[in-house]
Amino acid sequence: MDNLINTSTLTDAERAKLESILNKIFENCTGAALLNALHSNNLKFDFKTNPNLNGLGSYSPIEKSITFKGVNSMNFGTLQEELFHAYQDKYHQVGTAQYLGKPGSANIEFEAKLFSMINELYQSGMLA
Repeated sequence: MDNLINTSTLTDAERAKLESILNKIFENCTGAALLNALHSNNLKFDFKTNPNLNGLGSYSPIEKSITFKGVNSMNFGTLQEELFHAYQDKYHQVGTAQYLGKPGSANIEFEAKLFSMINELYQSGMLA
């Protein structure tokens, strides 16, 4: 999964946790499709932590970075959602920075939540 990491200011423990979560995401069909789409477009991201972050995680379409509040906020759901935001940034015409603080940002969040819900249903066997 190193192919998604451009630079990192994470500690060794944070990086190990990140890589473990990336491997878990890759183990399921929808997660693998997401990671493969990012990788096939040669997208790489800066990963970092910021204890002052509002929320557990955040994707910056301007910096092409994923920030976690801390090691405890690094989890499957948070990372998958932020990676999906990176996917949206790639495939929305002109990227998603155009929606920052503007109408349309709710749609970006809705799409990411819907993806997560579909993934959870698929993984539970309710969608086959």
